[in-house]
Amino acid sequence: MRRTRTHGRQSRDVIVEKLDLVKKSFAIKSNIHKDFFANSETTVSSDGLMLDILTSEFDCMESIATLLEKNKFEDCYILLRHVLETLLYLWLMLEGEVYHFTRIFHITPNSGSTKIQARDTTFEKWTKEKEAHLPQYKDVIDIQKGKTEDVVRVTYEWKGLSSRDPEEVARIIPWYVFAFEDYDPETRFLSNLPSFSLKEPKKIREVLRERLEEQKILYHKYFYIESIIKNLRLNKLIKEDQIERIAVHYNFFSSFLHPNKRIIRTRPTEFVFGFPYRDIEVHSELILLYLCRLQFLFLSKMVTHFRKYYPNGKYDEYDKHAKELDAISRDLWFFDNDPLEYDIEVSKTRKWWLEKGGESLVKDLIFYYTDPVERLRQVILWKRRSK
Repeated sequence: MRRTRTHGRQSRDVIVEKLDLVKKSFAIKSNIHKDFFANSETTVSSDGLMLDILTSEFDCMESIATLLEKNKFEDCYILLRHVLETLLYLWLMLEGEVYHFTRIFHITPNSGSTKIQARDTTFEKWTKEKEAHLPQYKDVIDIQKGKTEDVVRVTYEWKGLSSRDPEEVARIIPWYVFAFEDYDPETRFLSNLPSFSLKEPKKIREVLRERLEEQKILYHKYFYIESIIKNLRLNKLIKEDQIERIAVHYNFFSSFLHPNKRIIRTRPTEFVFGFPYRDIEVHSELILLYLCRLQFLFLSKMVTHFRKYYPNGKYDEYDKHAKELDAISRDLWFFDNDPLEYDIEVSKTRKWWLEKGGESLVKDLIFYYTDPVERLRQVILWKRRSK
């Protein structure tokens, strides 16, 4: 009994230590704008926007910490999905120099031809010219017929806007910044509704239809989670195995958001998933590990960016804090860090059984887990046995 009480007290101490470090982030965030722009004569507006995003996400994580203290685990996981998505997109705003952009061309038919005939003729002509490697197609990566009968869609691969000021450090402003500023959910999802469009004159409705098509492209190309991951890969910011890792955590968070058995809270024992009392410490620690890891990633990426373009800023406090967050969150094998010895041993056992059954596996492969809660529960037990 004494041994159990000791383990319980140690577990609570670990949770308190992480919570204190998370709360420190909330305390220092109020000075971020002032410190990061310290001693700078000029600033770039997009950098101010990214600091606004950072402080907003820390506000969100403060709400998560408040919910955690009330054992509202499901709500914490729902908000963590938002924080993860925002982190990944902010990363593109910081370092995503390459992007794909789709233009919509409306083909006007000549007399004697229909819209479809004109579109198909233009599509075939442009496709042949691209295959012939004509110089005007050097940035074109795809040509497709549109869903409407007069449209051809052309996709280009470009880099963001380059800074031309000789007084500044050479830099590229990623297109993802402008996509973030331009995307309008109201236009994307409401502009084709009768109550929205019919109140406008006919000419305005035509403009709204074109704007809707542009917003659909923005949404599908940049803001779907699959598109965010695809664009991270395009910019070589993540590797192939990291896609699997991100998917595990994103799916775990999403399972508390969409209609399924996990959203039932009043009768957890009757369903596949619940939060029995014995799991409270596991979930508390897991959520704090997520908070620490996400705060580390936000701070480390922002400090790296600002130190490059604002070398006179005050970053030491944030550097030190980010290192503490990194060190304390290593029990969470996330998409950006290394596995524990526990994970390596579990993977070896799994590989042994698969190879015994005739599977041929990559030598250095370390299997990733699919259940963050169960993995952490086993890690806690493994660490206790290792002492």
